[in-house]
This record gives sequence, C-alpha cells and structure tokens, in this order.
Amino acid sequence: MTPANHWVEFELEGVRSNRSAIGAQVRLFWNGQQQLQEVSGGSGFCSQNQRRLHFGTGKTAQVDRVEIRWPAGGKQAIASPKLDKIYKIKEPA
Repeated sequence: MTPANHWVEFELEGVRSNRSAIGAQVRLFWNGQQQLQEVSGGSGFCSQNQRRLHFGTGKTAQVDRVEIRWPAGGKQAIASPKLDKIYKIKEPA
C-alpha cells in the first residue's frame, strides 16, 4: 500500500558556509503556499538532532520550487523537485 501523503527531504552540505550547513534556510513553494525550515545545530541536553529537513506536502503531487539560502549568503533554486525523495545538495563553490 502506498501512503496517500507526499513529502520531500533535503540534506545539505556547506562548502563556503560551514560543512554542516547550520543556519541554511530552505523554503518550499507549492499551490500558493510556502514552508520554511532552517538547519539547526541540535537541541536538548546531551543530544543531537538529524540535520536533514523534512517537508510534508499532504496530498499535493507537485511542488513549484525550492529556494535555499546558505549561511555564507549564496542562494540556490531547484525548479519542480520530485516528491517522495531525499535530495543531497552541496553548496555551490
């Protein structure tokens, strides 16, 4: 059985920014909506969170675009990324 809801994930690696891409912002646009997430260094006592960003898009089958703002100031865009996939993205040098 296939889940009815869709998602997309982004795993970022910094080049000019810090390698963990901490502080990078990813904004997802679809159906007139947008969602923003930022890579965090971790939270909690003696713990660390996964740095991969997960976006749930519900029943939406298509995303318009993704914009990435790297901590060093660079910007990157991805047009119409496929859903239900993990993207590993390296910051342009």
